[in-house]
Amino acid sequence: MKIEELRVGNLIYFPFHNENVKVLGLGLKSDLSKLIQVETKGTILMDKLSCFKPIPLTEEWLLNFGFEKKQMYGKHNRYFFIKNKLYYCEHDFYSFVYSNNSLEIKEPKYVHQLQSLYFALTGQELCEAK
Repeated sequence: MKIEELRVGNLIYFPFHNENVKVLGLGLKSDLSKLIQVETKGTILMDKLSCFKPIPLTEEWLLNFGFEKKQMYGKHNRYFFIKNKLYYCEHDFYSFVYSNNSLEIKEPKYVHQLQSLYFALTGQELCEAK
């Protein structure tokens, strides 16, 4: 995971506390250590980038974000997910996102990548459904 991929509001995993946390801020220390500010268990703290892990993007996360699961036509056991005219598809060993029937971007593998991509394409934050 690279700090350049992260935005305020992205979700990442904090192994030390065994929980998913929301990024509140990004920065550098004087020794150029990359720091991430998060809230965990009611406390705001800042720690090194290396203390956090990306959250793998799974079907469960897509559904939590409000994507709808649809079966692909003519394909047995193949699905795509749609939200606000943005499609997430898995095909063989890769996944991709497209909108308006044209391939737009890359292969998000982690929750924070999909959150950033969704914002870039729609101008809206991708948040978990309540």
